[in-house]
Order: sequence, then structure tokens, then C-alpha cells
Amino acid sequence: MTTEEGRLLEISQIPADLWDATQNAIRLPDVLSAAYKSLINQHGLIDLSSRQRGSEAPVGGLSKSETDRHFAQAFDGSAARAQLALLDPKREVTPTSEVFLLSLTGNSLTLTDVPCGAGAAAYALLTTIAQLRKASILPREPLDVKLIGGELSSYARTYASEMLELIRDELLDQAITVQEFFLEWDATDQISTADLIKETTHHRSDRNLLIVANFNGFLIEQRKYKHAKPQLDNLFLFSSGPNSSALWIEPAKNTAIKKGGILPNIAENINNTWKKFAKFFPGYKGEAPTTIARFIDPIFEEKTHRLTLAVLPLSLER
Repeated sequence: MTTEEGRLLEISQIPADLWDATQNAIRLPDVLSAAYKSLINQHGLIDLSSRQRGSEAPVGGLSKSETDRHFAQAFDGSAARAQLALLDPKREVTPTSEVFLLSLTGNSLTLTDVPCGAGAAAYALLTTIAQLRKASILPREPLDVKLIGGELSSYARTYASEMLELIRDELLDQAITVQEFFLEWDATDQISTADLIKETTHHRSDRNLLIVANFNGFLIEQRKYKHAKPQLDNLFLFSSGPNSSALWIEPAKNTAIKKGGILPNIAENINNTWKKFAKFFPGYKGEAPTTIARFIDPIFEEKTHRLTLAVLPLSLER
């Protein structure tokens, strides 16, 4: 399945309805854009969505107002960031695209997404694969997904459930079935992490993929990493095994990629306490690869927003 370029998906194969090369911009899959618009309108968030966005996306929180703001102003960027990692249209974050595509091609997959929020990362990946299948770029092989989403905000978990119902039929049309399990998860709490691990290990599949996305704000900027590290240690340990991988995705800002940021901290873990069950993929050059693009606003399509990505792909094979 590997192409002459050594990629599972050649740059020339990426369709314009997912990557607008003239604008250097990600365009969210049609079904995900439509679902997002529907929920924004249904929940009366169009005014919040239209407000000028600052240079930093909102981190989110437990309250309804914090969750609404995050959903209205950050969901699309988070989804676009995951899609950028999957497509890698400028070949700047190798081998991330291959890790995703190998996991999402067919058979069965346990996809653990933490903190899942409203499902931006997982749904961007699944709907992008569906759109590539619809265009006959990827084979339409049955893919049975067990989606394990860990998230502290009950309001965000509700959005995730509602979003999935809006995209489920399109996924089914492309032979992708999703069985979802959304759990309350606090990264600083042993009990909820044990529950998450129990759910993940119970549903292990032919392939297993752990995605951690957009967590630097909580772990580093809010200084929770020390309290969360024991739980992260266990989560990665129990996510390891045959045909298992992980990707840690962040905006490429200094607090995430420079010394003291979450990605250097994770790299240090791999070199030390995680070395028996996690390793870098070949080609790792000592720091997480980064790329910069834009994404087309799914609601106000005349707008584009800056998009940065830093990603650390890991093998959890043991």
C-alpha cells in the first residue's frame, strides 16, 4: 500500500476539498463542517463563534459557559490540527500520517482520545478517512472503531455524543462503525484514570491508537503536570502492546515545544521511565516536528485562521 514516495497517501492524492493548496489551508470534511454548523446553531452559539478570536484559543473548563466558548471558538481549530497531522500535505511531520493511516485503514481499532472535549481530534480523523474513501483515494474496507473518550466536562461529553450522531450515517456509508464510550476523566485523579484504563484495555482491538491532544494549557500553563504525571505514566503503560501507537498533538507554541513544555517532558519520559514500553519512530531528531498552515472557518468560509501543529508520534509496541 506504500506509494512511490514512501507515503501511504501521496501529496498529489490529497483532494482540494480537504486541503486548499492555493490558500495553504485545511478545509474540514463536509460532514464534520455540517455537523458543527448544526450544533452551533442548535445551541445558540453563532454570535460567540463569530467573535474575533485572540492569538490563544480558549482552554475550556467545567462550566457550561467555558465549554460553550471552547466549542464555539476552538473545536474547529482542534479538528483542523488533527486533520493537518493526518494529511501532512507539506511532509513536515513525518511519520505521523503513516501512523494514522495504518491505524485507520481497516479491521478493528480501539481509539482512545484524551482529553476528548467535544471529539474534535477523533472526529476529524474518522471523517477525513471517510471523505478519502468516498473519493476512492483510500479503500473502503470495514473498520470497526471502539472510541474511548476521556473528558472531565460533562457539557463537552454531551457535545461529543451529539456530534457523533450527526456524522454516524456518513461514516457507516464508508464502512466505518463506531461504538462510543465517553467517561468522566480527571488527569490528576487515580480513580477516574483507572476507570479509563479498564475501559481501554477491555476493548483492545487488532490496532490500538492513543491520541492526546491540546493538553499543554492544562498540564503546563495551569501547572498540573506534576499531579497528572503518575496517571499519564499508567495510561501510556497500559495502552502499550501489540499494534499499539500514540500521538501527542499540540499547537506549536513555545510553552508546548520548548524546554519545560509538555512535548519535551514526554520525550524525556520516553528516554527514561517509559523506555520499556514506548519509543520514538525512526527519523526522530530530538524534538517534535512542527508545521504551520491555515484553516478555513467552517461557518464563515470567507475567513481563514492561523493553524500550528507540533506532534510526537510514538510506538507503544512491546
